[in-house]
Amino acid sequence: FINIILDLHLIPKYGAIGAAWANAVAQIISSFLGIYYIICFGKMSFPWLPATKVIFSASVASIIILFLGSLINLPILLQLIFLGLVFILSFVLLLFALKFFIKRDLEMIQRIRFE
Repeated sequence: FINIILDLHLIPKYGAIGAAWANAVAQIISSFLGIYYIICFGKMSFPWLPATKVIFSASVASIIILFLGSLINLPILLQLIFLGLVFILSFVLLLFALKFFIKRDLEMIQRIRFE
């Protein structure tokens, strides 16, 4: 519903950029409403420590690729692929360093085989 309302207001004026903003805002609002619903009606507490670890790891990984992006001079597609891989690698390594993964996660990661 939120996405449709925002689409009707933003797309005529801003085109594809308006559609992107409408979608982003709708998803963010929906995420917060979903979390609120689960906490209030599901009688669950919000996982503050894991969420903080994810936000911190993503922020540091973003800073790393911003810094690297300003240093390297590659064609845009190669730069996108390279920085995307650097982000994923640094994000996962930071999560490991912060002991984000629980034993069950680590067991699942060890069972993954790239065949």
